[in-house]
Amino acid sequence: MRILLLHIIFLCCAQVGVGQSSSSEYGWIRTLVDSLENESDLCSSCETPPELKTYFTGPGTRRFRLFAKCSVTSSFTKFYDDKGFVVGNCDQDEVGSSCNSFNETTAFTFGTNISRVWACEGFDCENIGRFELYDPYEVIIAGDPCGSPIRKMSVSEEFEEYEWIFPNDQIRNESEVIADVSGQYSLVVTNGNGCRDTSSFQVDLGTTFVPKIFGSDVICDDRGARLSMPGYASYEWSNGSKEESTIIYKAGVVSVTVFNRAGCPDVAQLEIRDLRDRTVALKHNLEEIYKGQVIDLSLDLSNFEANEIVSIEWFINSKKEKSTSANLTTSLREMSDIEVVVETQSECVYADVLTIDPLPFNKTFYAPNVFNPNSISGNDRFYLQGLEGTIKIRKLSVFNRFGMPVYEEKRMELNEYDRGWKGWNGHSNAPEGAYVYLAELVYANGTTEHVSGSVLLVY
Repeated sequence: MRILLLHIIFLCCAQVGVGQSSSSEYGWIRTLVDSLENESDLCSSCETPPELKTYFTGPGTRRFRLFAKCSVTSSFTKFYDDKGFVVGNCDQDEVGSSCNSFNETTAFTFGTNISRVWACEGFDCENIGRFELYDPYEVIIAGDPCGSPIRKMSVSEEFEEYEWIFPNDQIRNESEVIADVSGQYSLVVTNGNGCRDTSSFQVDLGTTFVPKIFGSDVICDDRGARLSMPGYASYEWSNGSKEESTIIYKAGVVSVTVFNRAGCPDVAQLEIRDLRDRTVALKHNLEEIYKGQVIDLSLDLSNFEANEIVSIEWFINSKKEKSTSANLTTSLREMSDIEVVVETQSECVYADVLTIDPLPFNKTFYAPNVFNPNSISGNDRFYLQGLEGTIKIRKLSVFNRFGMPVYEEKRMELNEYDRGWKGWNGHSNAPEGAYVYLAELVYANGTTEHVSGSVLLVY
């Protein structure tokens, strides 16, 4: 009986892939074939051609499998290492077992990386034939890998059929093709005996990558500016780093030389600015601040460009205010921390905090000239304010611009916040606008006074 001899070719996938098999390396295969041909009891009848396949059980670990189906109910299977020593067998195995169902898929039970399986088909049992091992052949990838937009690919030996599989799943059948896209290619060659070999290799075209540095171009604080260049084989940053990302702590021009998988270099640069000396400053418009007094707060943003600010947030005792501009109008009845937070387009964040402890009111009385019922900072009621125990309010009234009363309270004290006007007209909100108040005051010495003024209601 003759056995179908399938030879093995191994390729190096680089600029040029070189097969490493030789006739002398696998001389034991010829000896095995000769011995099998002289064995009369290998199979009493041959239902399928014997075949010899190779697979990997791990990096650098090659195994061979010899299989012949002798009849419907039996088969012959042996496993060899690459030196020809038997490492396992399944003699006269029953139908359906792992021995006679072994194929490229079940070869994974012996490892996770099948490198290559030669398969010869179309020969009947009585005339299997003998084949010599192939001489080494090369997959040639020509062209400058760093400067050419295309690469020419060919094979050093002639085959009956070629099947080039591109990264975009395009298939070409010529002996020579042009690689016009970077990625993983595969080649299946078939010789005159119908035996096939598959190899894979990477092709990188020099014009397919344009380096770009990702990250902020400013240093906001002592954490520095993190920069990255994902997707390349190796890196050489101007600060000495060889990692994909790096942190810059000084202003100036930062450069990086990157190399793709073909070893092609390119350079990218980015100018870094140090903005750690920038500040924002809170200011107010009063020399002295009294309880309940209206305060105008503003930000000094002279260090920033007009379109550089992304957001402004105000907080009074950690409660967020509605204002998103550089100004805030409020009033305070107790010691408070006023904080402002500014964010720029460069994602830098600057903040300032101002603590205000308002003084007791030291005038005869004070009536706010504006208030907002929706304010959360305290200026949400209209009421008369002053030194405790100096004035009693016999009557306080508020009128709209048509002279119609919208609010009235009698027998009040100064600073009675809870009884102040909430901006209502009956059971609904009064419209925005100017209103007039009238008050009848009784001083501690018994004298009385009628006072009036205007107040602006805003929302």
